[in-house]
Amino acid sequence: MPTYRCKIATSDGYVVERVIAADTIDSIKAQLVKDGTHLVSARKSAGTSSFFSFKSQIYIKSKAFYAFNQELSVLLKAGLPVVTAFDNILLKKKQHHGFYKLLGDIRNDIASGESVSGAVGKYSHIFSPLYVASLKAGESGGDLPGAIFNYLAYIRKTDALKQKVKAASIYPLILSVCSIFVVAFLIFFVVPAVTGSFVETGRDLPFFTTLLLNITDFVKRRYGLMGMGVVLIFCLGYFFLRWERSALIFDRFLLRVPFVGEIITCYFMARFSATLSTMLSSGNPLNLAVRIASGLVGNRYMHGCIMRALHGLEQGVGFADSLESTGVFPNMAISMIAAGEEGGSLESVLMDVAKFYDTDIENKLTMITSSLEPLLMVIMGVIIGFIVLAMYMPIFQMAGTIG
Repeated sequence: MPTYRCKIATSDGYVVERVIAADTIDSIKAQLVKDGTHLVSARKSAGTSSFFSFKSQIYIKSKAFYAFNQELSVLLKAGLPVVTAFDNILLKKKQHHGFYKLLGDIRNDIASGESVSGAVGKYSHIFSPLYVASLKAGESGGDLPGAIFNYLAYIRKTDALKQKVKAASIYPLILSVCSIFVVAFLIFFVVPAVTGSFVETGRDLPFFTTLLLNITDFVKRRYGLMGMGVVLIFCLGYFFLRWERSALIFDRFLLRVPFVGEIITCYFMARFSATLSTMLSSGNPLNLAVRIASGLVGNRYMHGCIMRALHGLEQGVGFADSLESTGVFPNMAISMIAAGEEGGSLESVLMDVAKFYDTDIENKLTMITSSLEPLLMVIMGVIIGFIVLAMYMPIFQMAGTIG
């Protein structure tokens, strides 16, 4: 089967490069549409490995994009025509030339009679499907400023959730790195300097001192091989996750790991529910909202479950029942969604679900972080304590002999 090097626009506004095996480009397009992404370009690979494809740079700075939409929604709400609103924004902006040149092209398309969503949709490799769908729904419902405002609220919520996850991992990561450097410094410099004189005496050393010297000698002699081993393990893991089947198995395994699986599920439910609520509040149909929201899921196994639920939804099965049939969605979320379906308030219930899991993941991250920090400190203290004790045990032994 031939392979194609493809540039793909994701639902987060990124353009990524991947190598995909497929019979035709049309089959690639069809598959990517199902995944909630879009094909920007594709060229046949001449035996190039897919292992070394990397993300390209972000085309739009998030702050500039957010500021533009905020100004646009305010100007439109004040009653200005779309073209006039664009002119007011472009007149003031001198920075971010590439982005605002793009906005100038979009403005000209709108002035020529194109709809806002149609003009923006021409740049689907830059703007996310969720953003384009929100604009289209706002135009259809006659409330374009409201649709933009809802999209910005969604962006704020998802960014805040990402920051919570990042913030919870920073301190343990820094502590772990510092611990590694401290232990390495002791092993490579302090231990040889302190214990060298004890070895030269020819005395029998205490067990822990001998163990420390053996470990130090092994690390000093084999640190190159150990480093190569770490790199090899990293490369093998990277190659393993590049295969769709193995990545699917790994993602499913992650969901079953204690605490890790719970955090992934909470994070997914918060983003998935918030996206659906935003799409529905903008007037989009549920099946389109589910399809676009599926593109926000980083876990391949959960993405497959969403697509199966979407298939059931398109066959006439209720949304809550479709989600329940996958076996991965929390029972509480399904119960709330079922109640929202029956009461005709699915949009607001989904936002409640997003808020609940947003709070839940914050609580879980706080609990894990508060538990992990002292645990890392204890581990670091035990290791350093062992090294210090092993270095000074010969001194205690000699003092006891003299005494």
